Amino acid sequence: MAIELEEQKRESSSQGNNTILITLVILLILSFGIYFLISFYFLPQKEAQIAEMNEEISTMNRAAVGNNMTKLDEAKRYINDFKVIFESNPKTSNFFLNFNRFFQPNINYSNLKLDSSSRKVNLTGSAQSNHYLMEQVSVWENEEFLENYELSNINLKENEEVTFNVVLTFKQSLFK
Repeated sequence: MAIELEEQKRESSSQGNNTILITLVILLILSFGIYFLISFYFLPQKEAQIAEMNEEISTMNRAAVGNNMTKLDEAKRYINDFKVIFESNPKTSNFFLNFNRFFQPNINYSNLKLDSSSRKVNLTGSAQSNHYLMEQVSVWENEEFLENYELSNINLKENEEVTFNVVLTFKQSLFK
């Protein structure tokens, strides 16, 4: 009877070992299957997506560079146009040679419109303080080449910034 019990224990322990072995082999096969599924199915898909996105990015970069080159060509054309006007028209050349002495450096000007036939210059200006505008008016009042000036649309903002429009009429001698 003791031998039968011992054989039953061996059979039951060998059956338990077989079950564990079979479970481990199934887990090993399942692990290999998942590894190969990831490495041969999902990974190539993701690599293809990455390559496609890289191609799109390079296309966008080429388009952006082309757009910047277009803008640079346009700026070059404007600079060349100004150079031609400056060099070929002595009336405006004389005006631009004296341009700095007419304006106060702490005021930013934009929208320059020069009409040499009427000797008028239209400008839009902005300054950090009305103090700079008062200094500018004093420069204009003492300028020998300036015949007349008209300030309009003077706006004082809360941060004390001043914006304005001005029409300057210069004497004929400046445009000779």
